[in-house]
Amino acid sequence: MFFKKNKKDESIAASKNWYEDRYQTVVVQRNFLVILILISTVGIIISTLGIIEVTSSKKIEPFVIEIEEKTGITNVIRPFLRERISQEEALKRYFLFQYVQAREGYNPSTYKDDYYKKVRLLSNQASYTSFREKLRSGEIDDIQSSIRSRGSRRDIEVLSINDRSNLNLQKGKDKNVVMTYLVNFKATTTVSRGKTLTRRYSAIIDFQFEDLENTLAELSINPLGFQVTRYAVNPDTYYETEDVLSTVPSEPAVGQ
Repeated sequence: MFFKKNKKDESIAASKNWYEDRYQTVVVQRNFLVILILISTVGIIISTLGIIEVTSSKKIEPFVIEIEEKTGITNVIRPFLRERISQEEALKRYFLFQYVQAREGYNPSTYKDDYYKKVRLLSNQASYTSFREKLRSGEIDDIQSSIRSRGSRRDIEVLSINDRSNLNLQKGKDKNVVMTYLVNFKATTTVSRGKTLTRRYSAIIDFQFEDLENTLAELSINPLGFQVTRYAVNPDTYYETEDVLSTVPSEPAVGQ
């Protein structure tokens, strides 16, 4: 009898121990799964925040790679209206835009002010003298053909302005530091008979800011002392239209 009782007690104790072991195992598994779920949740939150950050900072900006026909130099043309630029860079581009418009364009009612006032004020003495000599000698064929044609005009559209000087912003603020920019533009010449010729150009422009003694009227055109020191333009061989400018009875070449 005593033996049977002990055997029964041992069986009950063994069952208890099995249930306790099983419970502890389940508790451990539960705690492990809870920890795993917490870690996974934190990982998902971090990944989601990272994706949101990358997506918000990433932008797709189209650009064109241009290869110059003569030199083979590649230029990345970006639409500068979409860029975020500093005030200093905006001023540089403004003066470059004004200079190219005045020098390369032709409007019968404003060309004298453009050539002999605006270009002069935005150029140093050597650069402007070179421009005047080329204009007088007819070396600037596109402009001369516009001037000699009655009712003609030459409209300039600046396509891109890119920094080629490799100067940091601090150096760019210094006076008398020569900077180099590449300006790509399109010129459309229209004559009285309605024929047009559109051609693309690339201009390398060296310029600097100087302390100039200008009159009040001159300061209204060039208040910061912007001075072009070198101007080299290279026409592309590609024509957007095949119309050839007709020969129209010429007027006297532009004088002073």
